[in-house]
Formats: sequence, C-alpha cells, structure tokens
Amino acid sequence: MKSYADIHSIDPDTLRAEYGETILATYLVGSRAYGTATSESDEDYRGIFILPRTAYLSISEPVNQVSDERNNTTYYTLKRFLELAASANPNIIEMLFMPSDCRGFEAPLMRRLLEQRYIFVTKQAYTSHVNYAAAQIKRARGQNTLRTGL
Repeated sequence: MKSYADIHSIDPDTLRAEYGETILATYLVGSRAYGTATSESDEDYRGIFILPRTAYLSISEPVNQVSDERNNTTYYTLKRFLELAASANPNIIEMLFMPSDCRGFEAPLMRRLLEQRYIFVTKQAYTSHVNYAAAQIKRARGQNTLRTGL
C-alpha cells in the first residue's frame, strides 16, 4: 500500500483498491443518474473519502480530490466536500440528494451527514444553482466559447 503522501497522483481505481476503508460514499451522477443517457454515454461517479490525520502532518498540502484522466470519476476528501457544500456548489449539493438507485455505497458516517443535509440548502444554494443552470444553457447553445477579434 502507498503512503498517503503518494495520494497526490492516485487515480480513483487505486484509491478504491488501496484505501477502500476510507471511502464514505460513491454515487452515480450525470446523464445515467438523470435518465438522459444515450448508448454513447459514459458513466460518471463522484465520491467522498477521508484522509487520515497523518496526511495533514505532511510538509506538502494534502490532496483535495482525485479524478481519473477524463474526470468521469472524482472523489473529494471529506474536508473539501464540506467546504464545497458550505459554499453551495451545485455538484456537491446534488450528491446530498441522490436517489437511492444512484447510491453505490454509503458508509454509516455518510448516512449521518445526509440526515443533516438540509443545513446546506440556503439562499446561496439558490443563487449558485440558478447561475449554474444559466451557464449550462449557454454551454448547450455554444455561447460560452471564447470569441476572438472583438
């Protein structure tokens, strides 16, 4: 098993294989979670894991998240997850309200957190979700690309 100092460059498959006991949750997200997937759609997963206390004693900053090369699978540290939830990040708030058929795994600690999930639903969450939706609409229309020569 690698030391936690090596976790900066770890991929999600290795995270699950070598540090599985520290994973709090794994969720199916994206088009497959929303029933909008096509035959070409990939599977996207997000999860949460706990770094041990010793990871915070390192000289280097501990990792906040790990993702695969295509960002189809991303695991956030519990600390980062809570920071993003407190700032009403739409992708994180989504994880707090996933339907049961999209919950791959939830540790008891995660279920306790989910019991309190409504503390993250704030006016800031409303604003961040509206802005996120507007950006997605622009993206779908191709209006978010950089324009040159203006």
